[in-house]
Amino acid sequence: MKKPLKIGVTDTFNARYEDYLDWLRHFNPEIHFIKLSHREQNILAVDDTDGVLLTGGADLDPTLFHVEDPKSLARNIDHERDLFELALTHRLLHKSLPLLAICRGLQVVNVALRGTLILDLPTAGYHDHTNQNDYGLAHRVTVRPNTLLSDLTNRASLEVNTSHHQAIDKLGRGLIATALSPDGVIEAVEWEDRTEKPFFSLVQWHPERMLGTPDNTASRTLAEAFLLAASDRRLAHEK
Repeated sequence: MKKPLKIGVTDTFNARYEDYLDWLRHFNPEIHFIKLSHREQNILAVDDTDGVLLTGGADLDPTLFHVEDPKSLARNIDHERDLFELALTHRLLHKSLPLLAICRGLQVVNVALRGTLILDLPTAGYHDHTNQNDYGLAHRVTVRPNTLLSDLTNRASLEVNTSHHQAIDKLGRGLIATALSPDGVIEAVEWEDRTEKPFFSLVQWHPERMLGTPDNTASRTLAEAFLLAASDRRLAHEK
């Protein structure tokens, strides 16, 4: 009997967590999910997964990327979650697990790889990328050609949804920007040398809760490619 895929998903500590599970279940209803959380202190559980999804949530503590925040521009910091997910990122990268990171997840990976973040987009002179409705702020992004994202979507631009007031400033080591908003904010990132990673896609938008999900190209293609990479890894390790 074929074993179900095991996908690790970081805890959001709110009802949004189920959005990520429902989204992936649409493409594979047999997935076994493993919640990864500092409350469970189960970082070693990542070793038993076929791929990992890093979810959205609160801002990272600016001191983790060596930025003082005297005006408290960061919101709802959970320092224990930050430390857990940074350590988790290093572990899954070492094991070359397929990785899909969404919103905060993108920022976690960037910081783990010694990148930095813009603390507040409007304060830094960018447009506000947040919206309080269920879907987020709709806008277009330009996709960099000859990248994993362009190969998956076959598009030069995408309509996406965002809900973030922070964003990547300096890219982490080994990363390249693969999508930009009209005001120049980095909205997607991947590994520069694609041959080094089985699947590695970081997006600032929310594919799990965008209009037209799961048929929207910016949603469907990410889920399908991530789960295919996880399945390939499972098969390779079963041989």
